[in-house]
Amino acid sequence: MTEFVSMLSSTSSSGGAVHKFFNFCVGVAFNAIDADGDGAISFQEMSTALRQSSFSDQEIHTLFALADHDKDGEVSLNELLRALK
Repeated sequence: MTEFVSMLSSTSSSGGAVHKFFNFCVGVAFNAIDADGDGAISFQEMSTALRQSSFSDQEIHTLFALADHDKDGEVSLNELLRALK
């Protein structure tokens, strides 16, 4: 896991492939969290997914607020990618 995270945060010469792989991984995670498949993650969907990984209420609220750039109450894939970069 440490090597995987290190690779995704790398700025090496293979950055194009790493960037593409990062976007792929985020897309897979996004689709897993988007339980109703509507193309957006609601606070409830994010909360349900992150609670399974022992995130606190405060952490979930913070992450959702950081990702919901347009403040419409949902996080799109583009918003999530933007927040993680």
